[in-house]
Amino acid sequence: MLLYFLSEKKVFSQLKILVLEAENTTHEKTWCFWEKQTNPFQQLACKEWKQLKFDAQQINITQTIQPFTYYCINGSDFNQYFSKHFFAKHSNITILNKKIERVEKDGNGYTVTTVSEAFYATQIFNSIPELTVNTNNQMWQHFEGWFIKTDTPWFDEHAASLMDFTDYNGGAFGFLYVLPFSNNEALVEYTFYSDELYASEVYEEKIKNFLAVKKIPAYTITKKEKGKIPLYNQKINAETKNGIINIGGAGGLIKPSTGYAFLRMMEDCKQIAASFGTNDFKRRTRPKRFLFYDHLLLKIIKEDPSCAVSIFKVLFQKQPLQRILKFLNEDSSLLDEVRIFAGLPWMPFLKRIKFF
Repeated sequence: MLLYFLSEKKVFSQLKILVLEAENTTHEKTWCFWEKQTNPFQQLACKEWKQLKFDAQQINITQTIQPFTYYCINGSDFNQYFSKHFFAKHSNITILNKKIERVEKDGNGYTVTTVSEAFYATQIFNSIPELTVNTNNQMWQHFEGWFIKTDTPWFDEHAASLMDFTDYNGGAFGFLYVLPFSNNEALVEYTFYSDELYASEVYEEKIKNFLAVKKIPAYTITKKEKGKIPLYNQKINAETKNGIINIGGAGGLIKPSTGYAFLRMMEDCKQIAASFGTNDFKRRTRPKRFLFYDHLLLKIIKEDPSCAVSIFKVLFQKQPLQRILKFLNEDSSLLDEVRIFAGLPWMPFLKRIKFF
């Protein structure tokens, strides 16, 4: 993303750029985001929806989200665009799949050491959280999903399921979501929030149970995906003390309470690129109150998962989806937020304010 926006600068062709990553696992990921405006990556979306669903015991909500649209991008499509089109036309970019061991200040630049060699650069953009934060102080949003194809039409391809708590019966905070790509193809995925990761059998049992309860007809699993997203319960500095520019997860662009990051990272990269060549990099900023909200909700999710599920039920029952999406995008007004919190149970939040 950063290279894409930097490529719009006149100076880009004069730069010598090295991209280092241990391995490319982009193709294994699926990214979702919602937006009113257009952005350059929407063309890569494999599906978009104008309606979203929320389900829980005795609660079934389907609402339009206009003027928002909910998009899904397959990592393989994203990777293919950059490998076959973007990188192919920029000969000043070199890509090496090598693990970075350390990054050190070296005069007016930096030395980046891999397992086999070292490189010198005057500017470093780092997206490896382990180089910048205490990764022990975090929760994980971890998930596994099945891409399935049914023998007969079953899914409503016009509405994506954002959260489904139908089978939640205590324990770690978790929910299922469904992205229907057609009336007989969908991604069915289960997500947990916890300090520890689980064996594949745990997610698979949840998915199998959902398919059985929903009486989904005979199906074939065409592909599987799994992953984990760090939900840092701490403030992450966008820049380290020695001036390395931290981007992506290392720059705090993952929203702690939800794991959504695609649009936030894109906005940040766009601002960095716009200010490239100056002495002051511009960054995506967030009002401090949203960090406070995220920390409170994460504490509830960690300490009282059942209470967190109840909060989400009340939230989706009492608030229009557009207001919720604005709030999650951190674009809501104070009036929007007053309306949201006025409808929620206050005590779980008040009990945890003392920690801040």
